[in-house]
Amino acid sequence: MTEELKEVTAVTSPKLAKASSQSFSIMWPYYREGTTPWSPAEIDKLEFVDHDEWKNIVEDCRYYYKRDPFVATVINKIVDLSINDLVVHAGDARDSIISIVNSIKTPLLLFLRNAALEYLTTGLVVPEITFDELSREELHTIGIKRWNKMILPVDMWIRDASTIIVKDPMIGGKKSYYMEIPEELRYFIKNKGKYQDQSEDIELYKKIVEDHPNIVKAIRADKKKILLENPLVIQYRTLTADAYPTPYLYPALESLKHKRNLKRMDYSLASRVITAIQLIKMGSDEFPLTEDNEDQLEDLKKEMKWRESQSDKHLERIFQLFANHTVTIEWIFPEVNILLDENKYKSVNQDIAIALGFPRILLTGETERTQTSDPEIATISPLNTMERIRESIFPIVDRIIDTIVNENNLGGQPEVAFKPINLMAMSDFVNGIIELYSSGNLSRESFGAVFGFDLFEELIKRSEENQMLEELNIEEFAPVPHSPQPQRGGGGNKNA
Repeated sequence: MTEELKEVTAVTSPKLAKASSQSFSIMWPYYREGTTPWSPAEIDKLEFVDHDEWKNIVEDCRYYYKRDPFVATVINKIVDLSINDLVVHAGDARDSIISIVNSIKTPLLLFLRNAALEYLTTGLVVPEITFDELSREELHTIGIKRWNKMILPVDMWIRDASTIIVKDPMIGGKKSYYMEIPEELRYFIKNKGKYQDQSEDIELYKKIVEDHPNIVKAIRADKKKILLENPLVIQYRTLTADAYPTPYLYPALESLKHKRNLKRMDYSLASRVITAIQLIKMGSDEFPLTEDNEDQLEDLKKEMKWRESQSDKHLERIFQLFANHTVTIEWIFPEVNILLDENKYKSVNQDIAIALGFPRILLTGETERTQTSDPEIATISPLNTMERIRESIFPIVDRIIDTIVNENNLGGQPEVAFKPINLMAMSDFVNGIIELYSSGNLSRESFGAVFGFDLFEELIKRSEENQMLEELNIEEFAPVPHSPQPQRGGGGNKNA
């Protein structure tokens, strides 16, 4: 102990000196090591000390996607706007490729949306696609009728990013990817189809043994991880010093944790308000409660109960109480100004919004303040983000289409692309469509499809209406001032 500490101990009373000695002993290791819990290094880390492990980062990102409404809405909105639909053209391939791709479009789009969700949540997507030969009957069920057999994707799924181990190469840029085998899978394979709760699934066990022999072999050899050979891996932005990507949610995690702590404080205050104290006093300085009339307090207590047999929590909410002027009843509440103050969330919500880079107008259709932003400018940044997501995810589509073409000897390469993203104002969009149609650069079918109409159905309706108008001798068009009378069948003006 230093001379200064001895000096402080000597001048304090025994009780205070003991307290000072105990409090100093708690802090002494930090002073001895030359650091404190409030040193700049510790403050900068905040709650990110555990983020040295990839699993913890993935766990936090998934947690806030599930729990925070703003994060979930932003990510879901980006996914829905980005992965909207696939447009297929035969190109130099057979025309039948269009019907083949359309037959798997629904499960393929669902798979792509799951991949985009994983891409935004964890930043690491490792897709697995299993192809198999389908029979004529199986092809008919998905709308393919011209083929007796065909090889198509039958299972599409994404590996758990938290089980992926990434190794940076010492030389070059090609990384190595390992899968950490989950303990549940190890137990399942070693016990030949039996789960840890002793239930069984023999068919799944046989399927895994047949489709993934390398994983089964590694488990039986008691290996805990396996090298993924030639995997299709999609990573979010990655720094040169990191093997793992930096997830889309990572810049917002600190603010999200701070917001969570603020909510925890509100919950604590709210629980105290719920358990507020009702103080009932009988007697005063002028009329004190004596031993002779203590029974009046007991009678009052019984009168305030709903039933004597019920517990204290079953009290009447509104009731009439009869007492003399010496009885006073008051409620004691904790301070709730902090609970009611919404400004404490304002700055942290702004930080989260900036970190995610998604404007409020695309979430709710309005800005935080009226007339303070240009919607067209506000959509530029998220539109670029969505396009980058499409570019990153599209190799999955390329691999699936290439495999279908090559395995079935279709020849040529079809043209497949995502449907354009439309974030324009409705009035601008409609005016643009009308201009394209008027200039002859848009077909009638596409023009009707924009507004949700089917050209074939509309033509049939028009034909039926024209026939009915002729039978009833009703003019085809309503008369317009200063216009010639319209005639049927292209006969021209009757008065001409």
